[in-house]
Amino acid sequence: MLANLDPGGEPLLEAVQRELHRRTGILVPLDAFDLEKVPAHLRVTFAIEDASHAVIAQGKDLGALQAELAGPARAAVAEVTGLERDGLRDWPDDLDPLPDTVEQTRGGHTVRGYPAFVDEERPSP
Repeated sequence: MLANLDPGGEPLLEAVQRELHRRTGILVPLDAFDLEKVPAHLRVTFAIEDASHAVIAQGKDLGALQAELAGPARAAVAEVTGLERDGLRDWPDDLDPLPDTVEQTRGGHTVRGYPAFVDEERPSP
């Protein structure tokens, strides 16, 4: 079955469903695939590494890892792109118009940032 699946071409369960249907003529409903019943040792473990390849976080739940690392990832992108500024009231003289994307390569990995303005208006004291 794996030879007929295109990794990244479509969601995995839909690809498995399609291939099973093609091979057997039986359409297995998507809700029949209960991923919660898959033993933990058979589930993908996601590992996040830093530039020196040290694992900084790992787990079975990609969404939880993304939430856990969102702040540090945002800070890392801001550091690499050098665009983050606080307390602006006017457009700074030393800043060209914002590009759609900013890319830098660090440690063999391309870091892509999407510059935007965030209004963090603070109440007056």
